[in-house]
Amino acid sequence: MRVGAPPKPEEQIHATTAKEVSRARLRVWLGVTSAVAGVVGCLGLANAGIEIKPLVLLAAAGLCAVIAASCSSRARGLARGMMLAALLALFGGLTATRVLHAHAAYLPTVMRAMTADEPRRAGVVISVEGVVLSTPRASPPPQGPLAQFLISMPATRTWVEMERVEIGGSWCEGRGRLLLVTQGLDAPRVTPGQRVRVLGVYAPPRERMSPGEPSRLRRAMHDGYAGVLETSSPELVERVADASGMGLLIAMRQAMRERARETLERATAGADAESRALARALLLGEDDDPASADIAQAFTRLGLSHVLSISGFHLTVMAMVTLYVLRLTGDRGWVAPALIALAVLVYTLIVPLEAPILRSALMVRARRATEATGRRYDRVWVLGRITLALIA
Repeated sequence: MRVGAPPKPEEQIHATTAKEVSRARLRVWLGVTSAVAGVVGCLGLANAGIEIKPLVLLAAAGLCAVIAASCSSRARGLARGMMLAALLALFGGLTATRVLHAHAAYLPTVMRAMTADEPRRAGVVISVEGVVLSTPRASPPPQGPLAQFLISMPATRTWVEMERVEIGGSWCEGRGRLLLVTQGLDAPRVTPGQRVRVLGVYAPPRERMSPGEPSRLRRAMHDGYAGVLETSSPELVERVADASGMGLLIAMRQAMRERARETLERATAGADAESRALARALLLGEDDDPASADIAQAFTRLGLSHVLSISGFHLTVMAMVTLYVLRLTGDRGWVAPALIALAVLVYTLIVPLEAPILRSALMVRARRATEATGRRYDRVWVLGRITLALIA
């Protein structure tokens, strides 16, 4: 283009599009900044001992959103400021609701109300009903340099999603995931998805391991972890009903995990025990096998312990390999992103559902869903929207 000559129409379109994309990126990442500020501010005020009322923050968020929606086109700056304030108050209120204020049915809260004691008190005998989440397995022996000096008794463990609890002959609602530990060599005869009734000794989550450490009870409450329930015999684990409703979905997911484990065992039948345990840790996220204890310690000493845990790296590699394989067969249009999203979904059903896996799975599926629409999109803008969803 000559100096002083008017720009061509296609150049004007490109410049306008670039400005719109930059503005969209700025808006979405300002929203992310406001959301993060709401979360961090809420936690900071709580650590300072200031009481936070979630309903007040949520009401303020709604009020700011209404003001932003009612602003005219001339007051765009005010509308955007109100939306940022709404996001700040909204995410602060959500954080206060989920992390700072215990749900009324959360088991440590119920224990405090019914026993008139702190929720960290251990040794209370309770009876709970809930749904089995995993297949009972033998507890791994103690590991580490001091393991030979520790007394370890054989036991099995499984996870139970509790629904109600009995304390002192009175039943009430109780929520949370319990780690069920059964002493002895015999495992309870239960399968995932079944409803069970268990009598045992309850130990709540530890609030602090050392003086000055931040409270772990908030993290446990956010994750839904309610503590440990220890029984002395598998006879104290009574099956109440077979899998139904949500229990059927839990049973199907566990069946998929068992099938994947059997397939991997057949594929690595000729390898030694350590190699098979390493394969299960890398592909299925099973890191409690005693055969991989020495390998895990070696990786930890080298600062590579994260390699043995399923994370976003595994999902990203799987998605890219699947994409390249599909591209070898030609251009499949929206079918390729849809198949990749389906593969990621199936894999997340097989491996343990932890935060890094959920984050990566959401990012991969959102990215592929955007590509499947066939429309032009900006990756930075999409990443901002995914970040907002993850923070929520």
